[in-house]
Amino acid sequence: MSESFTYILHSGDAKKDGANYYFDFGNLSTSSDKFLIEVMSATINQNVNTNLGFLMLIADDLADTGVYTQNKLSSNQCLMTAFNVTIGSYEGNNDVFFTSKNLRMIRNVKMTLKRPDFTDAVVGTDIDVGGNTIFCLMLKFTPLKDDLIRGGSGLSLIR
Repeated sequence: MSESFTYILHSGDAKKDGANYYFDFGNLSTSSDKFLIEVMSATINQNVNTNLGFLMLIADDLADTGVYTQNKLSSNQCLMTAFNVTIGSYEGNNDVFFTSKNLRMIRNVKMTLKRPDFTDAVVGTDIDVGGNTIFCLMLKFTPLKDDLIRGGSGLSLIR
C-alpha cells in the first residue's frame, strides 16, 4: 500500500494580487523528497464570467515533470486544472499528474487564473464578478523513490 495523502488548496489561504494567488506550499514532514501529485478534484464558485467557457489555473515553479502547451506557457509553468465556468457547471478537470520535489520546506508558489487565450483573468470582468472568486483543489500526494511509488508493488512507474 502506498503512503499517499491528501493536500487541499483553497484560494482563501493564499495572498491574492489580481489574478495571482500566492500559496505557502509544502512544509511536509515526510522522509520522501519527491512526490507524484494528482489533481483529484477542483471546483470554483459562480463569481466568474460564464461567457468565457473555462478558466485555467496555472502554477509556477511547482511541477518538475510534464510538458504543458509549450507555445503558451513557460517551461516552469504547469496547468493545474481548467475550470468549466459555463452556467450550471463549475467543476475543474482532474487526472492531471506531475512530479514535484523539495517540498519539505515551505515554497511560495504562484498560481494564476488565466482566460482561454492564456492572458491573466481580469478582476471585475472575468473573476471577482459580484463577489470574491473562490476555488478549491484536492491534490493526492504519493511519495516516490527512484521514480517508483513508495510502498507500491514496484511495478507502478510515474507517467
